[in-house]
Amino acid sequence: MTADTPVPGARPFHADGGRVGVLLLHGFSSVPGSFYGLATVLAGSGYTVSAPLLPGHGTTLDALQASTWREWRDCAVTHFEALRACCDHVVVIGHSMGGALAVSLGARDPSVAAFVMINPQLLWPAEAAAEVAALLGRGVVLGAPIGGDIKKGGGRPPTMSHTPLLALQQLFDALPEVAASLGKLTAPILLLSSREDHVVPPSNGDALVEDAPSVTRYWLDESYHVAMVDNDAERINAYVLEFLAKEIIA
Repeated sequence: MTADTPVPGARPFHADGGRVGVLLLHGFSSVPGSFYGLATVLAGSGYTVSAPLLPGHGTTLDALQASTWREWRDCAVTHFEALRACCDHVVVIGHSMGGALAVSLGARDPSVAAFVMINPQLLWPAEAAAEVAALLGRGVVLGAPIGGDIKKGGGRPPTMSHTPLLALQQLFDALPEVAASLGKLTAPILLLSSREDHVVPPSNGDALVEDAPSVTRYWLDESYHVAMVDNDAERINAYVLEFLAKEIIA
């Protein structure tokens, strides 16, 4: 396996602000750059914002292939605790795998003040998991990239050039526990779901609505999976700011 070039947008984002912190967790094989737009809007609205680069992401395929769910989860916990140390309230925003990490974090720590889930990956995908297992069984360790699913033209969002399958299997193996934890979330949740998503089916959001106690859902009609950099980006920014202003006492 050859090394990949560093992914544009791999630089973490951090901005000091007020007493409400926001942790943004990117998706599998993606980078913090997918959240730069929303992170900048949040920082401009006075929030303390942290968008870390998850372990193994943003540099080489070998690094991502060798990374684990535990490392990604521990990274989320570390940055959440750093925000909690300097803020009165901390909100967790997750896209795709970042949504699974947000659930794992919230199930263990009830101090999360609120969640925003954007096309979250929450359920074990039986068909995709079987395909990955079959490829690995044949010695195939790299798959097609999965992070470029946007509706608007103008190029791909920041993502790795291929999908390291051993690392993807790490995510799939963690999802049954994530799904079982949905009912443990007690904080209010904003769920933003693309009606057409070629990476994570909207049924993942359906499960969140069914199992979590307090979910507000909006549908995105003009974006695919990476909605934060797609046609609905401004709408997402507005939904998030409205939700935080309503649910979080600064």
